[in-house]
Amino acid sequence: MKKVRYLICVVFIFCMFFVAQVLDNKEVIFPEILALALGAWVSEKQPWKVDRVRMFVLMSISSLVGILVVRYVNLPLIFKIAIGFCFAGFMLTLFRCTIVPMISACILPMFIGTTSFIYPISVTTMSFVIVLVQFLIERFGLKPETVVEKVELDIKEEFFKWFKMLVLLMAVCVIPTATKQLYFVVPPLIVAFVEFSNVKSKVRDNFKKIWIAIVCAGVIGAGCRIILNAQLGMPLWFCGVCATILLFVVFEILKVGFPPACAIVLLPTILPVDNLYLYPFEVAIGSAVLITVAMKAFMEVETVEEISEV
Repeated sequence: MKKVRYLICVVFIFCMFFVAQVLDNKEVIFPEILALALGAWVSEKQPWKVDRVRMFVLMSISSLVGILVVRYVNLPLIFKIAIGFCFAGFMLTLFRCTIVPMISACILPMFIGTTSFIYPISVTTMSFVIVLVQFLIERFGLKPETVVEKVELDIKEEFFKWFKMLVLLMAVCVIPTATKQLYFVVPPLIVAFVEFSNVKSKVRDNFKKIWIAIVCAGVIGAGCRIILNAQLGMPLWFCGVCATILLFVVFEILKVGFPPACAIVLLPTILPVDNLYLYPFEVAIGSAVLITVAMKAFMEVETVEEISEV
């Protein structure tokens, strides 16, 4: 059954790129949607504590807020990132859920300078497809039914946790944003940072394999875009599909699945090719730094829970 779910993901990614090609608009491409597909469709257990309605609403709202910040907030990038991060933390706490990919949905427009409302329309449409297909997959017995666990939160504790993450994230982002070397802190790595800051997360037990998966995603994503698309002239959909399949192979070899790696593998398809050769190196270094900071800064020992497992 897992192979069927993998195939559904690949077909979905092909459709996204095909629509982008037909409309001649890369704003349709949302790399984080593959992360959602992995968690909602492929994983035996959904890695986020969130129901389908809140998943759809939060992904849609966060993409719109990201566009509004880019259009109407005239501040340096690092402050825009802080605004997006704070908004995500507030919404996740308010809605009592853990759908952290919404962070990337909010911050991505700030990184690539997107101002078109096509972006939130695309994110909203594809988020609806995610929840609809998840319902159908479960209805037809292709994966176990999602059981949404209740999230118990101490508001005061949650506030200090997000404030601590914000301070640490801003400290890491200072040099990359000042030097314009943004691949060190691309939005999926910020999502990974939040995942690893969760002391209950099982990803902390598999940090070596997950880091390898992230590095492979960076190499595969940049390699497919540079070689297949830029040099050989293959269409972008072919590049995206190949990158997706290769990453799934990596997941199966490592016996681990990590949603942010899915976004990392597709992100090069919407980035300029000029300095894309730096992408794998900066992603590797940036992920190592963010994972280390998260694990060292949040050291409490508690019972672990599954966050990402394929």
